Amino acid sequence: DFSTPFNESFVLKHDSSYQADIGNGIVAAEDIFFRATNRSSRQLIYVISAPVSTIRETLADSFKKRGGIIAVTELGTLATLPNLASPGYHSFGFNNISTDLQTLCDVNCFCPSHPTEIAFSDNERNTPNRGCYSSPTISTTYEVAKEECAAYGYIMTAVHDSEKEFFIQQVVSTQGSKLPAWIGYELGRDGYHWTDTYHSTYTNWAKGEPNVNNGDCVYTKQTTGFNSAWFAGKCSAEHVFVCEKYPCSVNK
Repeated sequence: DFSTPFNESFVLKHDSSYQADIGNGIVAAEDIFFRATNRSSRQLIYVISAPVSTIRETLADSFKKRGGIIAVTELGTLATLPNLASPGYHSFGFNNISTDLQTLCDVNCFCPSHPTEIAFSDNERNTPNRGCYSSPTISTTYEVAKEECAAYGYIMTAVHDSEKEFFIQQVVSTQGSKLPAWIGYELGRDGYHWTDTYHSTYTNWAKGEPNVNNGDCVYTKQTTGFNSAWFAGKCSAEHVFVCEKYPCSVNK
């Protein structure tokens, strides 16, 4: 329910060929976002257009650099606006409701900036389909680390494949070089189990590990080069740690 001056921002001028001036529309949308009071959600400009002959595709670069998303659906088979769209957000034909809704879901699936989180993504749209990760700037015991993660709706990170192992080392490296870091793996009555309750066969124990005489909790540490390994340790020791959570479902 916009006021009259605010509503004027939605008026799109037309050129001599009766095509909407996409440039004016983007400028108007950016102005609305700039004046918005609620900035906790992702900013999206959705362009639905017939093929156009000319457009300055760099006009939305500043908007995209600030984290905004430009989604473009062209009503034809000729790609005339691929560079205007954000990576992964260019498509043809506005007639697949599932695809269109998926676009809106993906736009709103992102890691918040407070606390600072790092997205783990393996898709073109860079949605955090493999979670959001944060490494608080403290060293503490295993149990306190779990409590710190839980306080923000996270769990201690679980490592189920080598790709994620490498990613976790990158997150830990933001705190310092070759630091031991707790992972959500601990010894219970029935053996080791993950705090996310997932039953995984992946392990990355260092030679001679796990040595239960060293303790019931597990930390990972960079060894040589980009390699890392797991070690059993006393839960009362103080290490850095990594928290993770999944902000949304990108499959629905």
